[in-house]
Amino acid sequence: MSGRSSGWLAVCGVLAAVGCHKVLGDFEVDDDAFADMSKGGSAGAGGSSGASAGSGGSDAGIPKPNTCVANEFHCEGPVLQVCNDELDGWSNAGICATAALCDETLGECLEPTCDAASFRCEGDQLQRCAESRETWLDVEMCISAAHCSTTGQCMAAPCSAGAFQCSGLELQKCAGGAVGWQVEAPCETQALCNAMEGICEPPACMVDEYHCEKNVLTVCNSGRTGYSQLAICDTEALCNETDGKCDGATCAADDYGCQGAIL
Repeated sequence: MSGRSSGWLAVCGVLAAVGCHKVLGDFEVDDDAFADMSKGGSAGAGGSSGASAGSGGSDAGIPKPNTCVANEFHCEGPVLQVCNDELDGWSNAGICATAALCDETLGECLEPTCDAASFRCEGDQLQRCAESRETWLDVEMCISAAHCSTTGQCMAAPCSAGAFQCSGLELQKCAGGAVGWQVEAPCETQALCNAMEGICEPPACMVDEYHCEKNVLTVCNSGRTGYSQLAICDTEALCNETDGKCDGATCAADDYGCQGAIL
């Protein structure tokens, strides 16, 4: 047996005895994979975030202060975030309808009162939805309830009998004459009211329902018409639609480890 072969066997014997974490060289972490945000950041388009310790530098081995505490919530515009498991950054927990409806104190998205840029009729009073979607604002007083239209204006003539319109959550039908609009049916959300067909559409998903499209975690939108992207997980296997989060990885791609003598 050559001297070189004997040397390699000796090295492997030592590695097997003590249990190795890396074999024949160091592995570098690509810090560009993490978003740089002022409060810990969110990795990619969402999901778990946080810093990875480098293999060198004067502060190597020194624990970094926590960015947040367990179960702490934070709002980045309309995005509700929760402190990640490592306490060094934020993970997306939900996408609220507007920034005003993101409540980091309660740790939840408040339900919107109305849809953006929509109108409703309260008797002969025409109202529009506020930008925050928290309340209705008065626009104009019409001649009568029959003259009020959710297209955003008061009509010169009363509504035609049999016509439909959506007013907030209500599907309304014109009774004709001075009677005006009457409630035909209440819809689950304003977005599910279909005046063209004169029906309330069935919801496509449940409130706070999560779904994985491969490695993309999605959540039911506020109108319940479909799903909105919430986070991009590292792999499809780490997308957890039951708990509505991206699970943490136990190892990195191309990482090696030893269990006894087994690499």
